Amino acid sequence: QTELRFLHSKPTCFIVVGKPGSGKTSLARRLALEWKCELINASELINQNIELQSDMGIKFTEILNRGEAIPESLVIKMIENKINSPEVAHHGYVLDDFPSISESYLSVRDQLELVKNWKLRPDFIINIKIPDKDIEKRRIGQKVDPVTGDVYTKDVYAPDKSLKMMSDKEGEEEGEEEEEEGDEEEIEDDSLPSEILGRLIIRPEDLEQQVDENILKFKNNMLRILEDYMADHDQQFLIEMDGNQNNAVLFKQLLMRLGCFVLRTAAVPIRLWDPEDPEEINEDIDTDELMRQLAPKQMIAPRHRWRRSRWLKNCPVALFEGNMVPGKPEFAVSFLDKIYCLSSAEAMEKFLKNPRPYLLPPQPRPPCKLSILGPPLSGKTTLSHLLANKYSAKVIDVDELMKPKLLEEHKNHLQKVRDDTTETAIFTVKARLKEQLEAEREGEFLFLILHHVYKAYFCLSFSLFKLFICLYFVAFYPLSSALCKLLSLLSINLPFLVYLSSYHSTLFKLSFPYLSYPLSLLFLNIIVKDKIIEPEVDATHPEVVAIVEAAVKEAEKQDVLLQPEIYIEAMEAAIKDAERELKKKNPEGAINGGWILDNFPNTRDQWAVCIEKNILPDDVIILKDNSENGVCLMERYYNQNKTEIDELMNVRLEKE
Repeated sequence: QTELRFLHSKPTCFIVVGKPGSGKTSLARRLALEWKCELINASELINQNIELQSDMGIKFTEILNRGEAIPESLVIKMIENKINSPEVAHHGYVLDDFPSISESYLSVRDQLELVKNWKLRPDFIINIKIPDKDIEKRRIGQKVDPVTGDVYTKDVYAPDKSLKMMSDKEGEEEGEEEEEEGDEEEIEDDSLPSEILGRLIIRPEDLEQQVDENILKFKNNMLRILEDYMADHDQQFLIEMDGNQNNAVLFKQLLMRLGCFVLRTAAVPIRLWDPEDPEEINEDIDTDELMRQLAPKQMIAPRHRWRRSRWLKNCPVALFEGNMVPGKPEFAVSFLDKIYCLSSAEAMEKFLKNPRPYLLPPQPRPPCKLSILGPPLSGKTTLSHLLANKYSAKVIDVDELMKPKLLEEHKNHLQKVRDDTTETAIFTVKARLKEQLEAEREGEFLFLILHHVYKAYFCLSFSLFKLFICLYFVAFYPLSSALCKLLSLLSINLPFLVYLSSYHSTLFKLSFPYLSYPLSLLFLNIIVKDKIIEPEVDATHPEVVAIVEAAVKEAEKQDVLLQPEIYIEAMEAAIKDAERELKKKNPEGAINGGWILDNFPNTRDQWAVCIEKNILPDDVIILKDNSENGVCLMERYYNQNKTEIDELMNVRLEKE
């Protein structure tokens, strides 16, 4: 509970106000270092952004390279970004040099209103008070090093020997550090090298006339507004300091005043693994052994070993984002009294800035990335929806998602079968009709030969000629029967014509393909003298239509199969939609997870594609029927389809 209260608590925030050159920045820098919070100073932030080459830093560099001043609007935006940053949300801040005396963008009152509306408002106001004459004397005597930009007061670069001896006796060895409007730093040293002393110069703004104008502008434009702000603030959290004290004494007095409150400094995560440490820990090490090796590292007190957390070896940052990723020993850190293993340098950087969101409840909560498989009617869909309600997840039924694509693919398949079959059927029917016509023409030619040859012989015998004439007009006789009968009669009645036997066999061989044609067809073709025309066949031909309809009807019975990649693409799109909805509901929550796959993937090929694309559920739940011979699911199936099954059984019994 103590840890939870700390994670929910607001970090302590300070604002330092006072006249220009009263030592605000020096005190703010010391306090930020001691209190382990973030220093928010315009000049410091500008330098940090330029060094880090951030988007804003690049913009600042371009403006400065053009010889222009950075606009106040960008400075205020930069300060607000820092206030809303993760590190400030955990460590707190010390605000210095804001509100600014410059009113080119916002007035002083508007700047203070901006501060009052921040999510993290200042808890303590530190007001450094110093008379006008003292601050004027201090500023007129200070000089700046043009190389480093450091500001030195007169008692630093030209100390009074008598005062120096007294300060040595009192143990005060630090020189006072002053700053003009919060952006000039002084060096706390009693003596300076001659090299530095030789290049010190006086700035134009530290001339007497400029100092007087600057102090007067502060009193006219800002002092009254700051006094009203301090008057409205809780007076027990208003700390007033004597600006005539040197910086070391002023800082000690401030710590004493803060010690009267029940406050704690920011808890800073500590990296346990030294990058320069030659000892290495195997990443595949057992979790218990890893915790034992990390527990004594970077101990803050003897016998104060770090304890394992509920995350064990899992990365808190990855888990917060919805991924279960094991942490690495080289990215292990300690926070409060526990060990946390991060998975990457980026995750460690996020955790060091602000560990709070990754540790607050409901964390550690495993991301909901499930796949529920099982036989039909085993309760997969019901269980999926129950788990989805429990973990605020979305059920993804890939089979349902694929129905439109399957229907479209089935439609395309039928159309392809129809087109291919139509083309083939037209060719087949046309070829058959053409073959039939050719056969009839050849049969006609053969019949004429037989007619004239046999007629010459039959004329010798009236009875044979009479029989031949009868055969000629019998429409239902096939050619094979006619030939056989004629040959038989010839062999009996004209045995002396021996040479006809070879002639008959030759004719018989020629007529063999056409022996099944009725004589009527051959006879009719004799009468039709016109040349046979190529048969016209198109998609509307009855035989073609019949063939196509039969092929389409057969194709409708076949199941359409899609490539596994198409299924995985549909699943991936559904997962992205689910994660987008999850992010929309809770912008500060997990960015991954929140989905349950209903009976998918269910083939080896689909699993292979999932592995290839690294889209895998964290857990797979398989439902089984452990009853003997699957009786439970069989009864469930029978009860659900009782009428249909009973009808089929009755039909089967009737047949038996």
